[in-house]
Amino acid sequence: MPEMRSQYRTYSATLDGAYEDIRGQQAASADLYAPADYSKSQLFGEEIRGRGGDGVLYSSVRHAGGTNVVAYRPRKILNVIQREHYELTVPISGKIIVRLLAA
Repeated sequence: MPEMRSQYRTYSATLDGAYEDIRGQQAASADLYAPADYSKSQLFGEEIRGRGGDGVLYSSVRHAGGTNVVAYRPRKILNVIQREHYELTVPISGKIIVRLLAA
């Protein structure tokens, strides 16, 4: 049966610097959290970067309870450690299979 396989790795790191924190502001800033239109969030991000900000912390649009980070200055991403390593197998029909390859 035809299928697609992809591998994904997760990482942890320490962030240094001044990050604009808009977590939990989905209702107040709905235009920044629009899942199909990035125009407002891109302008917002460019404004933060232009002011010298190091990045943005925001609530994930696609993973409830998750947090995403935009980091503009790679030198301020410290202590990067590879965590879990997954393989996803997606058949044309049937169940998606996720295997943990390494932790």
